Amino acid sequence: MTAEKVNGAMKYIFAPLFWLALVLGFCACSATRETKPDYAATIRGIYEQDRAAYTNFLGAKAALRPEEYAAAVRGYTARLRTLAFTNTPAAFEVAYLKHIQSWEAVAFHVQSRGAKGALAPLIEMKMVNLNRTTALTAAAKTVAEWDKSILETDPNILNARQEVQKTWNEIELVAMQNGVRFK
Repeated sequence: MTAEKVNGAMKYIFAPLFWLALVLGFCACSATRETKPDYAATIRGIYEQDRAAYTNFLGAKAALRPEEYAAAVRGYTARLRTLAFTNTPAAFEVAYLKHIQSWEAVAFHVQSRGAKGALAPLIEMKMVNLNRTTALTAAAKTVAEWDKSILETDPNILNARQEVQKTWNEIELVAMQNGVRFK
């Protein structure tokens, strides 16, 4: 056989094999192409559990004193830490963990501010110059007012609460990327 005949024969044998391999390769690639998992149902379920926990622990937060508020937040975050993120995107789980940690920071700052500042209103009023009855009445009133205002004025608490909102926004964005809108 001459070289020309060998090349011609190889062209007729290998050309169809090349195209067959190409088609089979394309089919194999399209068959193994992963479809995006449907996380929507799990994300909605986590959202519903979060709302229930929020209502349960923090629904009456306006009536709570700072130490009660901190305890309620710790109860809320403990409940959030029990949520199962098994069928959710990693970005959703990370965003939720950041959210939980930001709530824990709120509890920390409320608790630490309450411990550090419980005597501050009394010192500011210079209670030493008042008689005992007047001092106790004024102190009770001042501490109650201070308790209420601490959640609204302390910069560390305000920053931590802003972080809570920021992390919730991240959760909403990841949820929207997976077809879920929260109400």
